[in-house]
Amino acid sequence: MSTPQVLTVDPEARLLYEAFELLRLLDTEMPAQLVATFFFIAAHGPVDTVTITQRTGMKSGSVSRNTDWLSANHRLPTKAGLGLIIKEEHPTNWRTRLCRLSPKGESLIKQIKEKLYGDIHEIGPMY
Repeated sequence: MSTPQVLTVDPEARLLYEAFELLRLLDTEMPAQLVATFFFIAAHGPVDTVTITQRTGMKSGSVSRNTDWLSANHRLPTKAGLGLIIKEEHPTNWRTRLCRLSPKGESLIKQIKEKLYGDIHEIGPMY
């Protein structure tokens, strides 16, 4: 009978891995750009797609594709969107869309924060 291998654990890195796995429950093939877009909207939303493009350095087509996937309406008719954000018309600029977390996205961010930081209610401003 073989003994299971014991893995060395870095507790902080393990928490990051477990937080990331909460995202992968939604789609196991979630690309890094999609994760970055989701976290950017969570950190700065509501935010327009032009600002996301400028601040993340992603191409506008990538931001459009990622925000479609994160919303309820994926571009591909055979694939459902994740429903993590709401993407709506911008009130003053028809060339861009306004993105904010949906209730499902807010719940996921809360789970990730609790996984990483424990039972906290609010994190203060970063700068």
